[in-house]
Amino acid sequence: MEEANTNNKPFTFEQFEETKDEWNFYLERFELAASINGMALEGDQANANLKKHLLNSLGARHYRFVRESIPGKTPNDLTYKDVVDTMSKKYGKHRNVVYERFKFTHIYRRADQSMKDFESTLREGAVYCDFGSTLELRIRDQFIMGVNEKSIQQDLLKLFSSNDSKADDVIRHAEVAFNSMKDAEKMYTKTKDQNDTSYQNEVFLVSSKNERQKTTITLDAEKECLRCGRLKHKYQGDCPAKDKECLACGGHGHFARACLKSGKATLKKKSKINAFSDSNNPNSFSKYSESFKHPNKINHIKPHSNDFVADVNINGRKITMSMDTGAQVSCIGEETWKQIGCPELAQTSNLKAYTFQTIETLGSTKVNVEFGGKSHYLDVIVTKINDIPIFGRNWMCIFDITLSLPRVNTLNADSDILKEYIDVFTPNTRGIKNHVATIILKNDAKPVVHKPRPIPFTLKPLVENELTRLVEEGVLEKVDPTTEEIPWACPIVCVKKHDGGIRICGDFRGTINQYIDPPPFPLPSIDEILNTIRGGNRFTVLDLKDAYLQLAVDEKSKKLLVINTPCGFFHYKRLPFGVSSSPAIFQATMAKILSGIPNVAFYLDDIIVTGRDDKLHEDNLREVLNRLRQCNVTSRKDKCQFFMEEVEYLGHRISKNGIRPLNDKIDSLKQLPPPSNKTELKSFLGAISFYSRYIPRLHELCRPLYDLTLKNANWIWNESHGRVYEDIKSRLSSNCLLVHFDESRDIHIYTDASNKGVGAVLMQPGADNRDYPVVCASRTLNSSERNYSVTEKEALSIIFAIKKFNQYLYGRSFKIFSDHKPLERLLSHRNGLSTAASGRIARWWHLISCYDYSIHYKKAEENKFADTLSRLPIEESTENDLDDLATLINLVTQSFNLIKKMLRIATTNDALLGKVIKYLNMGWPDRKEIDKSLHPYYDKRFNISYDDGILVWNDRIIIPPALRQELNDYLHTGHPGIEAMKALARETIWWPRMGEDIELHVKSCESCQRNGPNIAETPITPSFLPYKPWDRLHLDFAESPDRDMWLLICDAFTKWVEVFPMGKATSTNVIIRLEECLSRFGIPRVVVTDNGPQFTSHEFTCFCKDQGIKHVLTTPYHSRSNGMAERSIRSIKEKYSKITGADKGKRLYTALF
Repeated sequence: MEEANTNNKPFTFEQFEETKDEWNFYLERFELAASINGMALEGDQANANLKKHLLNSLGARHYRFVRESIPGKTPNDLTYKDVVDTMSKKYGKHRNVVYERFKFTHIYRRADQSMKDFESTLREGAVYCDFGSTLELRIRDQFIMGVNEKSIQQDLLKLFSSNDSKADDVIRHAEVAFNSMKDAEKMYTKTKDQNDTSYQNEVFLVSSKNERQKTTITLDAEKECLRCGRLKHKYQGDCPAKDKECLACGGHGHFARACLKSGKATLKKKSKINAFSDSNNPNSFSKYSESFKHPNKINHIKPHSNDFVADVNINGRKITMSMDTGAQVSCIGEETWKQIGCPELAQTSNLKAYTFQTIETLGSTKVNVEFGGKSHYLDVIVTKINDIPIFGRNWMCIFDITLSLPRVNTLNADSDILKEYIDVFTPNTRGIKNHVATIILKNDAKPVVHKPRPIPFTLKPLVENELTRLVEEGVLEKVDPTTEEIPWACPIVCVKKHDGGIRICGDFRGTINQYIDPPPFPLPSIDEILNTIRGGNRFTVLDLKDAYLQLAVDEKSKKLLVINTPCGFFHYKRLPFGVSSSPAIFQATMAKILSGIPNVAFYLDDIIVTGRDDKLHEDNLREVLNRLRQCNVTSRKDKCQFFMEEVEYLGHRISKNGIRPLNDKIDSLKQLPPPSNKTELKSFLGAISFYSRYIPRLHELCRPLYDLTLKNANWIWNESHGRVYEDIKSRLSSNCLLVHFDESRDIHIYTDASNKGVGAVLMQPGADNRDYPVVCASRTLNSSERNYSVTEKEALSIIFAIKKFNQYLYGRSFKIFSDHKPLERLLSHRNGLSTAASGRIARWWHLISCYDYSIHYKKAEENKFADTLSRLPIEESTENDLDDLATLINLVTQSFNLIKKMLRIATTNDALLGKVIKYLNMGWPDRKEIDKSLHPYYDKRFNISYDDGILVWNDRIIIPPALRQELNDYLHTGHPGIEAMKALARETIWWPRMGEDIELHVKSCESCQRNGPNIAETPITPSFLPYKPWDRLHLDFAESPDRDMWLLICDAFTKWVEVFPMGKATSTNVIIRLEECLSRFGIPRVVVTDNGPQFTSHEFTCFCKDQGIKHVLTTPYHSRSNGMAERSIRSIKEKYSKITGADKGKRLYTALF
């Protein structure tokens, strides 16, 4: 029986979250809480109880991890130690004691830090140093060395020189001395330098009188002191502002009138040391400038006038430094060097300014630099010039800093707009005017009323308050079930917000969502949004407040939007979240409100505005705000961004240069631990797919992970999966830049395919004529597509690219670059469809014939971008082309009365074809290294596919030797001639020397030789070949061997023949039969006939004219001028004569077949 706790309440503890808490601390707090609740910590029963509570507190994900990490054991079999050890192994922090001690020795007191706070910092830093019994001595020593007050430090060294001195005594003495010194300094400041403080008071008196008018002075660093603002002193020690506290920023060492940080003072522009390099290394500038181009993290540093300044802690002292991207190295003056404790200097060379002026140095030293929550031990150069300290590119690279202007200060547009449109940025309860949402259900909708869900007692007051608030704001309205009919009602879902409040949503999944007929209004893609805002230099983002809840619903829709709560029934008066059609309805509403404004895009409640210049940007923004004002749409001022050079929008960072992924999103993905089950892996792959537009090479590497997510795949995570997982995360980078699409520039498409995926990149040349990526895309091949030939896979990558980038390409001329040279001929439109194209490629050729493109060959090493994408594609569903090859095989086997199984067995058992299959899977060796019997297959290797044990070349099945004689017999059914039999075979089957085998077969047929023609006809010069099927038809009448009349219709392009037995050979009957054909195949351009009366009659002439058909008559008494029809008649008659039987229709059918 579990031991009872002291307060008779069940023991609960918060769930473990590795992103918020360290496991070691969590475990300590858990055991402490268990002890407080009266639970024993020792003994078998105690361990069993602790194990149960700990497993319950870990949460579902970590509980599953523990279960799967110790296979073969159930929770009852586990011990408390098993659980702790398993979690510690994965989440426990394993610290490097040497490094922790190194960091401890570089902890210094900040200028604004009290002695007690400094002691706390030291003790926190010593947690992982493993000092043991020497902890207090180490705290004492580092306190003295890092106190950062020379006078106090000297006193402490004198008073506490023995090893017996205690840390508490040292800290107590230092605190008393420090407080006394501060009090004395304040009294000294009141009685001395009144003239100096009067300057400061003057500044603040003017500010308090009119806050809009600030007194700002411009300091010349060559003539004036940057501490007090007066003329330069002979010695820096003579400055009255030395060690004084600034009344503007709270810093030390300068007066408020000369404060750069607060903007009271600015520096005069001049050629000085703000951009310099090491004089001994003239190439050093490029070294850091290249590494600074693409920082991994953005830290915005607010500019003051023309300078970027920031407070940096150097050896514990707060130093105001100028952030200068033009300076390769960071430097400080001699006075600053003294302030930070005069660390030992090493010899260094002089510096050289960008004006080639030499700057003398005292040396270089290493200092502890704290900035932006990070701490590094860095080099700094000390100069003889006491100018403002420079924070150079070498430090910026280490701290991952880039400088950016957050506002258009020159316009003051944002503040003016906020004042002018204060009503747009002030929330109200009136809702959007002139627009109402309507929810439409399908006809088969069945009303349902759900019971309210129970709510935890602790949340009930919050729910009641939130319902009251929503009723008061006009979002909800109470419904009385005794007076009103309630056909629909759903329960509520309560979500806690970050501020401690609660959000109430209706759970419409079980009610109207399954019956909603959504409006056909699509949400814009990121590509459409980028195309709308391209060309902008700065951007404004508006975030609408409670977007959906501003839009009212009509009376009929209110009855569908009823929620059932413990407090009763309520219906929504505004469009709620959770309704499946809400996004489309709201997007359509915003389109009506904001349509027609240039350079404005919106995605639900997020609006982005820009312009070609700042004036157009402001005009567009004002138009947007006017439209919002007219419709009473309100926005959240705290979530808006005005006139920014770079904004975060829909999960991306957008600037005038292009689009990048967000740092924090990428960082969170990089920090994810390896997945422990299929669900977690699918979540990771889904998150990665969001960045597919950025990530090159998204296919071959990712394939093993996709295979693990298959339905029947066993979950076995091994080292190879781990390497792939880490490799994918390492490819994520915020430096991936995609440029904006520019309609004025050429379009280049780079495509490539591999065994497992296809990839494509849309690129445009920049000002330097180099191609820059606009958008990337890739996908994996399905099981059928992996059996395509090499040429078909490469062609598929082009089809994929054109479909994926259709919005960019349609109506534009563009170039396609591929590393597969045959595609230049196969898919080119210049010379028409190639006769070497397979049926699949022919279909693709027709599919993309409406695009204006040209295909160019580019070597693989010059096409690395698309090749990279094809190596790591995103798994996505593909069109139902996967059974293309299987369908072809089924059709051919059925047509030739073949049994698929026999074909598969014959192919597998044949030694020669077995080698072909082997080389298809493993790669073909050089032609010289294989047997000559394989040469015909080697020459066609790029177009040979393999599916289900059957080989296919283009659209023709490769017949194994064991079945070739049987196929010849079947092909000769009806006794066709050599050429006819070859033509029939070439449509669907192939084997080496097939034509010779067919000739031999026909010549050995006794019936064919006996009934064949005696005299060979004189060759006829063929007429021109039409460019498409059913373009030119040849018509003629013929008398059958049985004395019946036939009407023959022959297509000149496909040689397709239609034969109709005719009772009477009249124009009317000809037209009837011709209309029957035209209804199936379409209207031809030309019809060729002889001069028979059926064809020269007025009735037939009018028919051709009405249908838009050109009627061509042959030369009288020259039947060869209609040779197509004459030759077809002869072939049909020959076959008909050879076939025996009484049924004329069946004989004609067999002859035509």
